[in-house]
Formats: sequence, C-alpha cells, structure tokens
Amino acid sequence: MKAIVFVNGTVEEAVEAVAAVRAGIPPEALRAVVCAAQRRQFIAASGLRPRQVLIYSSWLWLVVYARLLFFLGLKRGPQVACLATDHSGGMKLLALALRGCVSLRLPDGRTMQLTLGRFLWLAWQTWGPRPGDICLVGAAEAAQLSRILADLRRRHPQARIHGLLPAEAAGLRVDSRAPLGVGGLLAACCRRPRFAEVVIPLTGRGRLGFKLFAWLLPLGFREIYNENNDSWPARDFRALLRHVSWRLRNAGLDLVVLLRRLAWHLHNAWLDSVVLWRRVSSRAFWFDIPPGVTVLCSASPDRLAAIMSDVRRRHPAHCHGLLPRDLLALAGLFDAVTPLALAAPAAWRALLALAFGRHRAGYLVLPYTGEGRRLIKLVVALLPLGRREIYNENNDIYSARDLRLLFRHFRWRFGDALQERARRWRDWATLPPNRVTVVGSASGLRLKQIAADLRRIHPRAPVHALLPGSLVIPAAHLFDSHTVLDVFSAKFWLKILSLWVGPRRSGYLVVPCTNEGYAGLKLLGFCLPVGRRRIYNENGDSCLVRQFRMMARHIGWRLHHRIFYQMWSERRRRPWPLHLLHLFLYSFRLLAGAAVLLLVRWRGRPCDYRAPAPVEESPETEDALSASHGPVGAAHR
Repeated sequence: MKAIVFVNGTVEEAVEAVAAVRAGIPPEALRAVVCAAQRRQFIAASGLRPRQVLIYSSWLWLVVYARLLFFLGLKRGPQVACLATDHSGGMKLLALALRGCVSLRLPDGRTMQLTLGRFLWLAWQTWGPRPGDICLVGAAEAAQLSRILADLRRRHPQARIHGLLPAEAAGLRVDSRAPLGVGGLLAACCRRPRFAEVVIPLTGRGRLGFKLFAWLLPLGFREIYNENNDSWPARDFRALLRHVSWRLRNAGLDLVVLLRRLAWHLHNAWLDSVVLWRRVSSRAFWFDIPPGVTVLCSASPDRLAAIMSDVRRRHPAHCHGLLPRDLLALAGLFDAVTPLALAAPAAWRALLALAFGRHRAGYLVLPYTGEGRRLIKLVVALLPLGRREIYNENNDIYSARDLRLLFRHFRWRFGDALQERARRWRDWATLPPNRVTVVGSASGLRLKQIAADLRRIHPRAPVHALLPGSLVIPAAHLFDSHTVLDVFSAKFWLKILSLWVGPRRSGYLVVPCTNEGYAGLKLLGFCLPVGRRRIYNENGDSCLVRQFRMMARHIGWRLHHRIFYQMWSERRRRPWPLHLLHLFLYSFRLLAGAAVLLLVRWRGRPCDYRAPAPVEESPETEDALSASHGPVGAAHR
C-alpha cells in the first residue's frame, strides 16, 4: 500500500500527519507534497529523503498530478492525507483528484474521510456568499442605491463595500469607490482578493446591456435587488422567474402570451430558414446552368466509350472533349474537340471560352479511373468549367459537391492503392525473384548436371555462379555469368551486395553438397544472404534448406553413408584422430550387422513338420456319421 501526505499547514502538524501515516507502510511507499518555502524545513523535521518530497506550485499543478499518478500506478486503496486548513485550496483539490479516499485532519485532531464525488456534492450544497468585501454596481437611481446600501450595512455589518457609482450618487458613503463604467468593472474583476458578493440592481431603469455585462463577469456571488428593495440570489431560478413575470405584468404583458408569441416567431424563422436553404441548394438560385458538357479524356479508350454512352444518356446536349495528343483518334465520340496541351496558348484560350461567355459549359466530367494523368486531372479540376461530375473505373458517378461520396471515393482509392502497395511488398518479401546463384562447391561434372536441372526448373531465369579459381575454365561456360570467389576482394563483396538487394537480387542460392570437398565454400554459401538456399547431393536430388524434414533426412543419410561405407575411401587428407574416430564408429556398424544376423537366425529356427497321430474312431461315431450324411457319407467313407 502507498501513501501521500499534503503539507498545507505548519511543519509541526505535517510531521505528526507523516508519523501517523507511515506506521504500517514501507519507507519507499510514502510521498509528501509541500510548498517550496517549507521543503528544507520539512525534510529536516520528518526524516524523509529529498526524492520523496515533491514541490507544489499552482503553475506545476498538472506536473505534480502526473507524477503522483505515476507513483500510485495500479495499486488499490492508497492513503491520501491532507490538513483541513483555511488556505491552499489548490493543494486540497489536488488531493481530492487522486484515486482513493482523502483523510482530512481537522484542527481539533479529528479526521474526516472525503471522496471527490462527496466533495463536489458538499460544494454544490454550500455554494453561496462567503465572508468578504461586497461590490455594488450602481446601475440605478441615487435614492434606490442609498436604500440598497443601508440594507447591505444591516445584513453585512463587518463587510467593506466597494461602489461602482455614477456621478449623481457621489454623496453615498462607501468604503471605496470607482466610476461606473466598463473600465471599473474590469478593474473590479482583477482585484485580489476577489469580492465575496456583487450586487446588481434590476429596477427597470435602463442600462440593460451594462447589467448583463456585469452579470457575466466573474465578480463573485451575484445578488439581485429590485425597486422594492427585495433581494434574492441569482442562482435561485424560481425567484428570478417570478421577478421576470412580475416585471412583465407591470409592463402590461403576460408571460404565457409572450412565450407563445416567441414560439410563433421561432417557428416562422425555422420555416424561413428551410425555404432559404432549399433555394440556396437549388441549381437555379445562383445562375442558370448551361446544358453543355465538357469531358476530360484521362482514361483508356474502352472506358471513355462507356463513359460517353452514359453522358449522352444523361445530358443529351453539346459534348466538348478535352483530348490529349495520344487520344486524338477518339475525336468521333464528341461534337467538338480541343487538343489538350498545358504549354500551348491555344489550349488555354479554348479553356477560357469554355469557362466564360455564351458557350460556356455547364458540367465537367472527370474520369478518375486510376490510369495516370494526375497533373492534367488536377489542373482541369481547378478550372471553372461547370459542375464537376466524377466517374470511376466501375462507371459509378457522383457530384464533386457531395463531400460524403467524395470522401468515400478517396478513401476507397487510397485504400486500394495501399492494398496494392502492401501486396507488392508482400510479394517482394515472400516471392523470390526469378534469378539463381550457384556456389561452385562441386566438380565440373556435378556442376554440369546441376546447371541442366536448374535450366529445367527455372527455364527463363539467369543463372549466376560463384566459382573458385580452379573451376573457372571447366565450368564458367555452363552459366550465364560468373564471379570469381575471393573473400579478400572488395569487388566480390560488392557483387554479393548486388545479389542481396536491388533490382538484380537473387531469388535462390544453390549450394552443391556432393561430398567432393570444398567444405569452406559450402559454409560460405550457407552464410551468404542471397535468396533461398537449395542443396544438391551427388545423386542429383535437391531440396530447400527451409524444409527441415528433408534436411534432417539428408543429414542422416549423409552420416550413415560416411560412417558405414566411406571408411577407407575418405582416408586421404584426414587427420589420424578423425580416422580413429571413424574406425570406432564403424564398430557400431558391425554390432548392427550382428543384430541383424541374430534376428534372421531367430526367425529361421527349425520347425517340427511331423504329421499328428491318427485318431481311432469308435463304432458309435461311425453310426453317427452315417445318420448325418446318409448314403453320400457312406460312399465317401
């Protein structure tokens, strides 16, 4: 369990609170929040470490709150202790904002458990005037202000009254005064300490705007006086509504009739706004749309033919085509054609004629089919050539003013492009390129067989070879290109880098494992990151290294063949310890042969082929057989 102590009183009281909290918790599970002026004295008196004491400031409220949340983490039931003094309200609010229940230590030694919800409820219930100075807004006559001032002196005898008074009320005796105006109100807002209460007279004598401005300013608890010297708090909506109703009755108006008239005016305003919106959204509100259509030819010929058939069906008017130079053969689909070249002045003059004048176009058809020509689409779309209509590759159409459909189109377009880009990256990462690299770790005869098999598996793939210097002459002609193996040459490693990344990277790396030496080349081939590795044995069989089952079978076959059948043939160029180990392993071969012979001997043991002795039949048995088989059974006997 963790605990936090907020020091918002004297250091002695804070030390007592820390001693009461740290009784049942580890030393590192305690934090204290103090003001900067009390930090050193509190650390010396409490015995806490400096990193356990956080400095509180109103400017660092969020920083301290974040540090405390990080300290509490996900621990449940933290202890939060705070002193219930008359100052440091921000520190108490910080304590209540933390998780858990806050223990407020009262001056008499008692503690009170308080949560944030309970604190807000108590604050709402006790929200009202507090002891302090009073601001009187003198937006009334001098006689009325004198009565209000006398009532305030009677109700708050200890309070100082600050008056914002006009010139005719100069004889009123207040503790401090300022001229009535906007500047005086703003200066009263900036006063510290703030006013506990602000009095606004609503006597029906004008200055409604000034009273409303004073009402909206954060001057303090608002209290209202009428011309009868009645007062009530502004938060009492019932009394405020009764005051407004009384004011309307004195003016000869009925509140119910006024509300009905207001509802009628609001209803008429709503109907007028609906009619205005329909007129604005209609096509004929701003200007009449000409019937002509301009089509930007930024798609393939087949799609343009399909688009033009739909445009002719929807707009049986004059169709003008903006054709790039490579699509001028499609001029028969339009009534008029303008060759589109952004660098030609004649093309811009034709576009100006289509944008302005008597022969201007009413609609502009833009094919957004994902077939390039993005610059031309962007330039033409920004020109004032009429209402823009967009076609996609599925022959769907929508207006460019429909932002919802336009957003759906761009989302679909970018989503399709992202899927295509992801597919290309996935293919690049998973599908190897059609290019093969062969490591020359076998003899020329084996390399010839391997090259022939690779030509059969990858008929169109170029085959590159990494050959040692001894195999360049006998095996270089078997491949499309070759590189001499020289690990100490920078040119060799640059070639390996080009085979690893780039447009000419290799998709497969073939490492011949034919038991013909070249162990170093085989190890180098397995370490090179040049595509998927494939091995060949001396029988012409091949498998991918990533196929672990086939690799395990190959390694088992290789060990079996080397240990049991190549004891004397592999003697050359071997050290004596390895040869002795080979002889030792060969004894297991002999034991395995002895076990096989023993098993054959066990299964080939002699069997007893003698016929069993005949069983003598009694006369009762013969009579039973005759009865059961009849004459056939007797003849059989």
